[in-house]
Amino acid sequence: DHADHAHEHAESAVDSAVAAIDGAVDSAKEVLAKLTDQEVEVGCGMCSYGIEGQTSCELAAKVDGKAYMVSGVDFDTHGNGLCESTANAKITGSVTEDGLVASKVELTD
Repeated sequence: DHADHAHEHAESAVDSAVAAIDGAVDSAKEVLAKLTDQEVEVGCGMCSYGIEGQTSCELAAKVDGKAYMVSGVDFDTHGNGLCESTANAKITGSVTEDGLVASKVELTD
């Protein structure tokens, strides 16, 4: 009897852990594309691409015709002259529905 009871507790703990993992996977953003030194157009998310909700000069990249805000790197968008214009860059990172998390951005122009 005691063994059955312990078994039920173990199954319950496993079910809880599986549910927690499923929840974490659901809340993690799906990676739409992985980029490695991918040549893309970059510019200001607010000025160049008019991305909704942007209120300052921050880096965005155009991947497959869609502009994504770029995070993960320290990049001086305004200082690099990308406020009113765009440039080409090699970018390494992951695209999700929320934006592009980059590990490297290198202007090529």
